[in-house]
Amino acid sequence: MKHCILVLLLLLTVGQLQAQDDWGKKRFYLNTTFGFHAPELSALNTVLEENSYLKFNRLYFSRGAGFYTIFPKLRLASIFSFSTFSGTRQKDNQSNWLRGTSVGTSLGIAVLNNRKLQLIPYGGIVYSWFGLRIARSVPAGNTPFAGYLAGPSNQHHVAANQFMANFGLHLAKTQLGNSAVGQKILLGLRAGYYLPLGATTWKTSNVTLPEGPDSNGGGIYLQLVLGFLQ
Repeated sequence: MKHCILVLLLLLTVGQLQAQDDWGKKRFYLNTTFGFHAPELSALNTVLEENSYLKFNRLYFSRGAGFYTIFPKLRLASIFSFSTFSGTRQKDNQSNWLRGTSVGTSLGIAVLNNRKLQLIPYGGIVYSWFGLRIARSVPAGNTPFAGYLAGPSNQHHVAANQFMANFGLHLAKTQLGNSAVGQKILLGLRAGYYLPLGATTWKTSNVTLPEGPDSNGGGIYLQLVLGFLQ
């Protein structure tokens, strides 16, 4: 904890040294994001493997959008974000499907905010919708319609929706080029971690499934940020 405080104080000191370059007025950016999301599903995959089901992948492509506002005099930033990731895995005659979506807001410290760089550590709250279909087995040939409806491919959809803490770091290059448009474009990176607030509660069709694996549908994320100054 002491090391974290020292690092934060150092960042704030660097920010003060850059004060002469800070933009003096409030700045509002619209942005889109692309990247990767790594939910923590090891406990879930262990249970699936024990029951002869296909395990889920570790890494998923994500996309999203949002906006953020920087208040230079307060050295604060408010960040609203929406992000989603999904994917299907297939092996032999088995397949599964997963989707995670989060939306929320965070508050950050504008350590750097000038005509070259933005550096903003942030923290906040998001709500996560996390759903998966454990079994999407391909039916055998000539399977009757009634038999398909009664099969496992339509019986194993579960969800775990919950609030999560969101901690991350935003680093961006501002003003790409000398043109009027380039002066408004921003390109950066965000890296962070979703931390579940409470134990995982699994449900299917609004029915709670007790004693489920304590997995994290959030986990680690890395995003490319493309923004535009309004």
